[in-house]
Amino acid sequence: MRFGVTVGNMNGFNDDSGPNASIDVAQAAEDLGFDSVWCNDHIVVPAQIESRYPYNDLGDFPAPSTIQCFEPLTVMCALAEATQSVEIGCSVLVIPYRHPAVTAKMLAVADQISGGRIVLGAGVGWMREEFEALGLPEVFYRRRGAVTNEYLRAMREMWTNPGPCSFHGQFVEFHDVGAYPKPVARDDGGTIPIVIGGNGINAWRRASRYGDGFHAAFQTVEQLEVEVEGVRNACERDRRDPDELEIQMLQNLRPHSGSLDEDDRPLLHGSPDQIASDLLALGRVGLEHLIATPMMVQPSGDTTVERVINSMQFVADEILPAFA
Repeated sequence: MRFGVTVGNMNGFNDDSGPNASIDVAQAAEDLGFDSVWCNDHIVVPAQIESRYPYNDLGDFPAPSTIQCFEPLTVMCALAEATQSVEIGCSVLVIPYRHPAVTAKMLAVADQISGGRIVLGAGVGWMREEFEALGLPEVFYRRRGAVTNEYLRAMREMWTNPGPCSFHGQFVEFHDVGAYPKPVARDDGGTIPIVIGGNGINAWRRASRYGDGFHAAFQTVEQLEVEVEGVRNACERDRRDPDELEIQMLQNLRPHSGSLDEDDRPLLHGSPDQIASDLLALGRVGLEHLIATPMMVQPSGDTTVERVINSMQFVADEILPAFA
């Protein structure tokens, strides 16, 4: 199993450390032996949100409109310069928010800076109010899955066509345009990997048809097992080898110095032995790459760069060696 961490470009820190905090976290992750570092994506956060947040039971978005959101493609370029070996991804970029030519160009430049370490986590989005605030047509929200599929195809065209690029779709169109530089060529001849975020049948199909991986978020072991089976079935229907797709998951990781009561213990919360047991269970249902938001539980609940890095140190010392 591989391990990554989020760098806090959106959730932020309580010590007003600004965007350089993400660089500090990424450099510490690299030094501690993590495999990847990940940004999150929101451009604006409306003050009133009626759309249901899909990743908690209440459906409420867990951040105020005043939260600082450092734009992920910009931060990824900074991380590309500040690190040497870790993969750099976004969990996940909301594809309909940005014109695909702009996204393709920014990712290609970041990939050049990093020497070929960029990974695109791609999602369709869920917040209608953010689509509206960005001035996108109503159809872009209503048909955001179709927009995402088309944009991903257009981006791949720009990355892989060695000459002038052309694309004709329902939502985007361009003809005979240069799109240079290209991303760094991978050893297998491919380009920037795309991992598809989401859940359910549409995400499974998108992963099979357009993805190099599947990126789940905040699932239980049982829920992840359903997602993995769905992805594998979609690949089989598309006559694709499901083992070509890496199974990833974003999840909170909260290590404690002692054990927690098993009756009400959240997944990946507890002692190193309890977390290792959870990781083994996740691995049995197909997880290959955990992207964690690591934070030692503190009485104050404050999130600072120092505490996040201390938590990463604890994970690196007490948990990762068992999965080396």
